[in-house]
Amino acid sequence: MYYLYLLRCSDNSLYCGQTKDLKRRIQEHNSEDSKSKYTRSRKPLKLIYIEKYKTVSEALKREFEIKKMSKGKKEELIISLQNNLIFHYDSFYINKLFKSVRRQFPAIT
Repeated sequence: MYYLYLLRCSDNSLYCGQTKDLKRRIQEHNSEDSKSKYTRSRKPLKLIYIEKYKTVSEALKREFEIKKMSKGKKEELIISLQNNLIFHYDSFYINKLFKSVRRQFPAIT
């Protein structure tokens, strides 16, 4: 599995990258001897966006697409992910709540 990721830097800029080992790469970005020239002086960094891909070529292609986007478009991408996560969380919570209600009041269903 390959990951495309966006980091929010301390100056509110965004950094886009791809990796096979996301945890290791984020630790590298936040370390004192980070190899990434861009993020080295912009710590702390926060992981704010992830996409998964089966091949490195898919991840690289998507990284190239995102790097061409304006900051505004990248922010929209981040917001859409957050909204999607909230929707899935709400759906999960509502389904769990309905199952609980059905168990307590079987005549409702």
